[in-house]
Amino acid sequence: YSSIGDYYADRSKWVEAKDFYAKAQNGGKLVEAYYILEDYTALSELAGSLNEGDPLLMNIGNKFSTVGLCENAVDAYVKAGDVKAAVDCCVLLNFWSLAVDLATQHNFQQIEGLLAKYASHLLEKDKKIEAVQLYRKANRHTEAAKLLSQIAQGIKGGVQKHPLRLKKLYLLSALEVESFKTKTLDMSALQGGTKGTMGTQATLTSLITQDQSVASDKALSSPWRGAEALHLYLLAQRQLSERQFDAAMKTAIRLGDYEDIVDTETIFSLVALTAYHNKYYQQCSKAFIKLEHSESIPAAQREKYGDLALSIFVMNPPRDPSRLMKTCQSCQASLHDWQIQCHSCYRRLEFCVVTGRSIFPDKSKGGVPSQTAQDEVIMGCKTCRHKMYQQEARRSRHCPLCHSRLVFR
Repeated sequence: YSSIGDYYADRSKWVEAKDFYAKAQNGGKLVEAYYILEDYTALSELAGSLNEGDPLLMNIGNKFSTVGLCENAVDAYVKAGDVKAAVDCCVLLNFWSLAVDLATQHNFQQIEGLLAKYASHLLEKDKKIEAVQLYRKANRHTEAAKLLSQIAQGIKGGVQKHPLRLKKLYLLSALEVESFKTKTLDMSALQGGTKGTMGTQATLTSLITQDQSVASDKALSSPWRGAEALHLYLLAQRQLSERQFDAAMKTAIRLGDYEDIVDTETIFSLVALTAYHNKYYQQCSKAFIKLEHSESIPAAQREKYGDLALSIFVMNPPRDPSRLMKTCQSCQASLHDWQIQCHSCYRRLEFCVVTGRSIFPDKSKGGVPSQTAQDEVIMGCKTCRHKMYQQEARRSRHCPLCHSRLVFR
């Protein structure tokens, strides 16, 4: 039968040749006949009927690869026991996702290089979100965080047009950094144990390694700044629209600490507006001074701010109303409740992510919350570790910053 099949093959009568090769069970010649006839369904069925490790499977895989049938080729290569050939086929035909899946499933040693190539391929095509998904799938948390931060910085229109989208991107970036930190500490616990000197040494080593890993990139060393800035901006806008002018002013003043995330004009125009409505004309005046002297604002716009400031302060002297003072927990200096830093010891005050106002905990001896000021009790989110007044947080079951479920005592 093989000789008869050869007779027809020499005369390019492959349909007849195929039948005789099948009768002769001549696999090699049958593969060639199916390939020339472009009968890839029959070729796939033939591959399925062969035993694992059959040398003929490599030939079938090569045939599928030459015509771009990547998945069929991969099935043949994997059944033949050559995962590297399957991965190489995926890379050659640009089936990167399949290549990564294969490398992960079969513990392919060159997966790091493969991921780098795939990421470069996606970034060249401006598919940044797909690249982020790839990094997350491969547990490359720091690369995912950097890319998410870059996407946020590159959004056209910025804070003015897409504040919520920006917050989501910065939040996802911060959560990836937290995942990286958790993974690093968990690995150290497994390697060094949890008791005694070895466990302590392993934890210290992991912390040092972690610090070195994130220190070179701002998005990693201060992962929550972006999410904090956009959260405060959105919170101030909501408070302003709800006519909570005092709360909006405090939140906007806090936002002034994030000029590296939100542009100067957006921040201080919001401070000026909220302070004006709250009748804190000294704070309003300081915001206008910042707007009039900022080099990032066009000269014509700065002149308009100057004219507007003049029309406001002719009628309203730049003075703030008097009100009760708070106490710095470090040096006992008296502070205004809108301040974000102690003017005496320069301690940065933490803020409540629910209201935006600075936190002044009212504590008695031993650090126990006072029974007469239950609304001043402080609690923290277990995910982002930001603080909030417990009385304010009870209005919601989730952290306003990272949206994780809150646990109340």
